[in-house]
Amino acid sequence: MMVIPGIISVIIFVYIPIYGLVMAFQDFRLGDTIGLSTWVGFEHFRMFFNSPDFWEIMRNTFAISFLKLIFVFPMPIFLALMLNEVRGIGFKRVVQTISYLPHFISWVVVAGIALDLMSPDGMINSTLMAFGILESPITFMAESDYFWSIIVITDIWKGVGWGAIIYIAAISTVNPELYQAAAIDGAGRMRKLWHITLASIKPTIVIMLILTVGSIIQSSFEQVLLLTNNLRTQWCSSARKFSIHISFVSVYQI
Repeated sequence: MMVIPGIISVIIFVYIPIYGLVMAFQDFRLGDTIGLSTWVGFEHFRMFFNSPDFWEIMRNTFAISFLKLIFVFPMPIFLALMLNEVRGIGFKRVVQTISYLPHFISWVVVAGIALDLMSPDGMINSTLMAFGILESPITFMAESDYFWSIIVITDIWKGVGWGAIIYIAAISTVNPELYQAAAIDGAGRMRKLWHITLASIKPTIVIMLILTVGSIIQSSFEQVLLLTNNLRTQWCSSARKFSIHISFVSVYQI
């Protein structure tokens, strides 16, 4: 009985929308009934693959995905391990709450916050100039060199707390007697963390890694679209083209 709502949800939001894939092979127009538009076959796919920006788009897509895999994926694990070492229950709950709240903030708001923080007169430039690290403000949002870093950092900030929940739950199932036995054998905190905590949640980490790799071609269309602007150089122009092409395909998938 407890599984039935989940099954119904998957059927409604995963399996039924698969029928919408037929639009990728049709000349769909707003207002058309799904499945009844003019059939064009692989015309849209040929247009995408023959685009002069295709290889640059794919490079940017995979580059962002691999950066997130390397830097974003381990952060929830790290946060969960650190929270597990905190002895103060109240402090742990406060940190957990604060860390996963950004998950409920839309990318529209996150992009607005990022634009304000990294503007020439924003908090980041003001702080760096106050400490004498910078002589003049940096236009972070207008230079393509910082774009990939901004994408990774904002993704970490928004998702690290929410992603840590599943690892915290996995850690809570570890048998406390293992820690007691390790303490008797003279194991310190780091050895317990490495040989017991991390080893016990390894299956969960592997499953989450497989799920993450499976969606590597998806590079947060909404995030990329909202964090790019007309001040950026050619790279960001390509990123915006990437967003347009991906949204073009994503509409059909929806």
